[in-house]
Amino acid sequence: MSKPKTFKINAARPSERYAKMTATEYRVAIASLQPPNEVVGRPLSDGTWRAMKDAALTERRLRGRPAKPDSEKVARVLVSMPREMLASLDAAVASKGTTRAGFIADLLRRKLKLNG
Repeated sequence: MSKPKTFKINAARPSERYAKMTATEYRVAIASLQPPNEVVGRPLSDGTWRAMKDAALTERRLRGRPAKPDSEKVARVLVSMPREMLASLDAAVASKGTTRAGFIADLLRRKLKLNG
């Protein structure tokens, strides 16, 4: 394919240069700016296409933090208590070296006689 012809028009702005072109000149000028529409290579086979698609889906699924197993999942619960009791709880937690949630969970397990 031969290189398209370029036209030089003395114009103050590029928009004026395109405004003064004929339709044919405009098509030729724009064609030189367009990338070629040639496809390089050959189409993928069905198996290759499926493998690439599966790999992309797997990679997308693996992003982020891994999901917890059902045995480790917990529910958040809002517990209201008087400030004095919360202060006592914080003191007990500090002396035991645990967390509020862990301390309350241990108390409930003992009270309800649950294994865990």
